[in-house]
Amino acid sequence: MGKRKLLKLSCRIGWCSHDGECHTVFEDNVELLKRRLAAVEREATQMEHFSVIRSEMESRIQKVAKEIQLSYATTSTLELVIVMDYTGSMGPWNAEAKTAIMSIIDNVKKDHPCTNVRYLEISYLHSRHLEEATAPKTCPVNLKQH
Repeated sequence: MGKRKLLKLSCRIGWCSHDGECHTVFEDNVELLKRRLAAVEREATQMEHFSVIRSEMESRIQKVAKEIQLSYATTSTLELVIVMDYTGSMGPWNAEAKTAIMSIIDNVKKDHPCTNVRYLEISYLHSRHLEEATAPKTCPVNLKQH
């Protein structure tokens, strides 16, 4: 068999006296070629099966994505509750936090203009600041609190 493999290889690249056509080598390997062909056909069938499964999965994913979009489209109210630390040490970050909160609200209103956004801010203060905060810090979305 080793000689035949060498002959087959040499015939394919044209080094033998048969001008690249060794019929005897190919005839001896007909059964091997049939087995290889059957294996390739099985693999092609499996690939086709996986292609069908993938296509079904993609359509299911698209269906779920549409259902999610529709459910969010029908949502009419977003309730946003923020708890913030207003103690003295947090002062430098409070303005940035308020800006970020208003940006979130603006983005929601821009992406979903029919949505009613309700915003509540719960503030944490030390007991000495309680007399300064006599009302909850809430505001309508279209007004910015300073």
